[in-house]
Amino acid sequence: KEKYYGWVSPSFALAKSLNVPAVKILEELKIENSVSFLNSLNIKTDAGDGLATALGGLTYGIGIKELCAGYMQIANSGKFSALRCVKKIYDINGKIIYSDEKNLEIKQVMSPENAYLLTKMLKNAVNNGTASKLKDLNFDIAAKTGTVAANDRNFNTDAWCACFSTELTSVVWQGNLDGSKEKLLPSYSGGGTYPTMIAKQLMSQNIKSFEPFKKPEGIVELNIDKNALTQQHKVLLSTENTPEEFIIKEEFNINNLPREFSPIVYHTENQGLSATRLKDRILLQFNGDNRSVYKLYKIINNEKFILDSFKTEDALYSIYDQIPQNADEITYEIETYSSIFGIEFQNKPPFSITLKLKYPDESNDYKQEITYKYYP
Repeated sequence: KEKYYGWVSPSFALAKSLNVPAVKILEELKIENSVSFLNSLNIKTDAGDGLATALGGLTYGIGIKELCAGYMQIANSGKFSALRCVKKIYDINGKIIYSDEKNLEIKQVMSPENAYLLTKMLKNAVNNGTASKLKDLNFDIAAKTGTVAANDRNFNTDAWCACFSTELTSVVWQGNLDGSKEKLLPSYSGGGTYPTMIAKQLMSQNIKSFEPFKKPEGIVELNIDKNALTQQHKVLLSTENTPEEFIIKEEFNINNLPREFSPIVYHTENQGLSATRLKDRILLQFNGDNRSVYKLYKIINNEKFILDSFKTEDALYSIYDQIPQNADEITYEIETYSSIFGIEFQNKPPFSITLKLKYPDESNDYKQEITYKYYP
């Protein structure tokens, strides 16, 4: 069944073979850049190839040989060489009468760091995605499956699985060359089924080395703010105040590191309340439960005002509040209530978050110091 996943990471999109994120990424990268990279892999393109390129919709198509060479360069840390079906031919006396090794051109088309990160994403397709039939192999393997649907959605025309280890790269294709309806694949026969099963047998019978994928020196692990990623859709560094459960450890190419820290302020006792400064406004976000009623108050100059009364329904509650001119300090307080037989009572001590705002000059461009205030 088709399903809308909302915001997803490139790794998740790759693992689940999602088409829309692939097209959006290609649009962001620009077609001319992607076409240039494909050409470096000896994949022929046409001037009219558009965003369908993201899904393999090339005018001249792509064959098993080209696809295998493309995946092989990822396994070889970004080093590409054209495939050779015959390396050497010996005569009956052991003399080499043909060799293709002298004409072998090797070129670096992708950095080792990017090749490693792409391999990591393709490993996720094995562990959590459409190539999961390879998961129980006892060596490191990365893979991508592909399925081409026929005009009649009950059938497929092509099914693919491309996979590689540190030793071997293989591509399996299932389909028919003439496109006749009698030879179409049933809809259940996609890249993650028979092609992946064949690839598994092929790899398991020919792998002799169980060496894992190696991490290049230019890979750096950083702590990322999970809520900034999932709520603001930005890759921002966590701060020393970010709770452990809201930290994601991610690896990056040293030449493409996030530099900006998350502005999200957390309640240190993990009550689920956070505040984010957005110029002249504050974004308040709160995670509660659907059994309680919450009352949100704003306290400024010792005066207390109710901003909202709400239920979260197990979802994230968000509200924007305007920062008053020349305010030195704002406190936001949440009270939690339950109701039994129509009687409402406060079931937890209130908790709050206090923002101290300082205006260093007439531009009202303030700096922010965060303190936390709790009620017994």
